[in-house]
Amino acid sequence: MLYTFRHTSLTVWAEFMDPYALAYFAGHSDFARTRRYVHPQTATVKAAVERERAQSGHNAETRAENIKPWAALIQ
Repeated sequence: MLYTFRHTSLTVWAEFMDPYALAYFAGHSDFARTRRYVHPQTATVKAAVERERAQSGHNAETRAENIKPWAALIQ
């Protein structure tokens, strides 16, 4: 029962905590053990992509401009 409580707690914390902090709190010396608790949520992934786009200055217009020079290299 203690293992089930620990596993449930780590799984819930993984939604709100940095994976490396989770590994520290769980006492894992190998990050592979921590990965079983980390399940990316769709909203979290979308938010990360949007943050990256905002920081890099990419939007629909700049993506189209950036693709044009590379299209010549592909052909």
